[in-house]
Amino acid sequence: MSIRLRKIFFWILTALFCVTAVFIIPYALGYRFSWQRGIFVFTGSISVKANPQTVDIYVDRQPVAKQLFNRLNNAFHVDGLKPGEHFLEVSSPGFRTWSKRVIVNSGVSTEFWNVLLTRIDYPRTAFETTSIGDFFYDTQKRMAAFVRTNQEAFTVAVTDVRTAETRDVFSIAGYQFPVEAKENIEWAPKSREILIPVSHEGKQGYFVVNVDTGQSINLSEIAAEDNLRKARWDSEEDGYVYYLANQNLYRINISNPQDKVLVAERVSSYDLSGNRAYYLQLPAGIVYFTTPTTIDKPEQVTDTSELDMNDPTYRLTVYDERRIAFLNQRGDCYLFNEGEKESYFTRLGTNIAELQFSNDGKKLLFWNDWEIMVRFLRDWDVQPYRVENEQRDVVRFSEKLSNVQWTKDYEHVLFSAGRYIKVAELDHRDQRSLMDITATDLESTKVVSDFPNSALYFVDTVDGQNALVSIPFPEKVGIFQ
Repeated sequence: MSIRLRKIFFWILTALFCVTAVFIIPYALGYRFSWQRGIFVFTGSISVKANPQTVDIYVDRQPVAKQLFNRLNNAFHVDGLKPGEHFLEVSSPGFRTWSKRVIVNSGVSTEFWNVLLTRIDYPRTAFETTSIGDFFYDTQKRMAAFVRTNQEAFTVAVTDVRTAETRDVFSIAGYQFPVEAKENIEWAPKSREILIPVSHEGKQGYFVVNVDTGQSINLSEIAAEDNLRKARWDSEEDGYVYYLANQNLYRINISNPQDKVLVAERVSSYDLSGNRAYYLQLPAGIVYFTTPTTIDKPEQVTDTSELDMNDPTYRLTVYDERRIAFLNQRGDCYLFNEGEKESYFTRLGTNIAELQFSNDGKKLLFWNDWEIMVRFLRDWDVQPYRVENEQRDVVRFSEKLSNVQWTKDYEHVLFSAGRYIKVAELDHRDQRSLMDITATDLESTKVVSDFPNSALYFVDTVDGQNALVSIPFPEKVGIFQ
């Protein structure tokens, strides 16, 4: 090749480099050329963390090749997206597809850290629990207690879900299980004992039963009190029980009944949080708390009350001394929130059926028979952003709702509507994802979650009989999830 041709070839390559560099360098820096606008625009990205962990991602109906994903914190990161609206889909074989229209901004990652997919069909495990009605499950012991009733007596049996063994642990004639009082069989936090509510000749009481030995203690007898109410295990110190009798709150050692202490008088309701007992005292409706070592020195929590204390049915639900909810039998719901921006004691709504704080205390879930709502008690600095005192509707149905509860991530709500067990996300961007989990033969059957062990328990028909059933939900994830 002559020198002249070499020079021409060199300058052609130089020109091609200059032309392509104009596109390649901005592309490497995260810019894309917009043919509509005729300019380079700085791109954005999408981050997705899903359950299950193995998923396929589609953006604008196009699959994103897996080799283009960066795996950060077990999340997929899709970059190089032009600013504007995109259609995002997350799918996995055998699961329902999650989708949402998302807005991507320049230089910003639009984040979805709690994408949840449900299986199209879940395998079921049925337990030998013939004629089961209600049941009471303990996630630490992985045991369920349930009641069988006939004309002569009622019997309490327990099922160990690890071994599938079921056995009777308590039976008594002449007593009834107080269904209308909304009382639960409560498992001791550390020992293998249960607290069973009973009613007899119009009076309410409790039996403490060791599920290994079957030994039982009549709480009314050792407390020397009639018509006990709201008995609960001390959540911190084993072997102690709190209860109400004649508007007085007591704490008793079931192994040593002489160790019985009057915690407070004129108590309408109480709740336990950690080692503290919070109580609503009449007639002013002021909340106090005390501990086992400071019973004689209670601390006042609220200064005033918005409650009508002519109604003695108010029940406390306590997260801590800064977040307390009140609910009476009529469904009047109030919230005391000492927030980071302001403090208030306000009415949340009427006809409320129940409520539940999230594990971090930043959200309050409350609902009636037809709709579920959430109130944010603190700012939330992770997408989707929330502000303190913001309140949003989650779902609304024409069918009666039941079994409303938080899921493991506290970003989804599990509930039943008719025969269907469903889950709804809190993320309000675009439209909320609402997915079926499974359908049951029984309407509004009880559902209990065991999220530490990725299991869901409920009662359904098996071979013509009601039995305890479990399915794996949500999917198990890595140890750091």
